[in-house]
Amino acid sequence: MEWGEAAALKRFSPEKAQKVGLFKTDRSMTDLHCLLPGQSQKPHIHERSDKVYYVIEGRGRMKVGGRITDWARRPVSIENGRGSAGTTAVGARDITIQKGDMLIIPAGTPHKWELAEEFTAYAVVRVDPDGVAPLLELGMAKFIAPTP
Repeated sequence: MEWGEAAALKRFSPEKAQKVGLFKTDRSMTDLHCLLPGQSQKPHIHERSDKVYYVIEGRGRMKVGGRITDWARRPVSIENGRGSAGTTAVGARDITIQKGDMLIIPAGTPHKWELAEEFTAYAVVRVDPDGVAPLLELGMAKFIAPTP
């Protein structure tokens, strides 16, 4: 078992939201995402891996569900396996999440971070029970120190 203080690893950039790798096992990955006020992301789908969000600090709005109208297949990645992304989603549910909240997004569900309302840091655990994100390192959980 490994552990680390995720909040101490926060980093922010005005160019784009930041992601810091924390842990990975043969069936999951955990990252710390850091957003400045006003930052967002495009709608996307992880076809076969669930995501669990836990907000460490801050507040923001997400869109979950609905349909991505201009979706395109994105390359299989080390973190996400197969999926798609786009720029426009319709019929999504608006959700406000803040410090202490958890949100579970099942595989295949469109979602996006719509707007960080303040400095926000949240942990994301990607659950991959079938091992479909093909490049994950196998083995015990290991804390990943941030790169400077």
